[in-house]
Amino acid sequence: MDLKSTEQKIEIASQRLADRMSAMIGSQARVKVFQDALQTLPPGGHVAKKIEEKIEQERTEQLDIHRSFTEIKAEKSALEEIKRILTKPDKQFSLRITSELFRVEKLMKAKGVPLTLEEIMEGLGVMGEEKKKSLRGSLRQYAKDGKIFASTALPDVFGLLEFCKPTTNNGGNQSES
Repeated sequence: MDLKSTEQKIEIASQRLADRMSAMIGSQARVKVFQDALQTLPPGGHVAKKIEEKIEQERTEQLDIHRSFTEIKAEKSALEEIKRILTKPDKQFSLRITSELFRVEKLMKAKGVPLTLEEIMEGLGVMGEEKKKSLRGSLRQYAKDGKIFASTALPDVFGLLEFCKPTTNNGGNQSES
């Protein structure tokens, strides 16, 4: 869910709340009119019973309105929380200094440019296809999450967010082999 769709859903929920409030006010007004009319009629008569049924129907409707009002308020509250999460900048994220990705970050800062996966592996002094797959997956996930690393338009080329513009494809659709 993105910010724009969240804001649209909040607006829709707000409108639904206003509609429910209006329906409640209308129902309360109807009950008052029915009660006023009931006061003028002899008790137990056919007309009085019909009006009492109408009052009961309105009370049932009011319960339904109240229930839906409560649900919509909860939905709107959750959407507003999602909006806060989407608009709240992440606190400064940092890697553990003992992690391999910390070493990748340090290497990239030293080089000052995006690096290929092979250059990263060479700079770390690591080898092997399994290590390559693991490192690729980690870098892609961090790039996708917008944390520290960024994918470039070239496959298997990664940089730091501070000097790369992330792309929407997060490194392309390269196979993991």
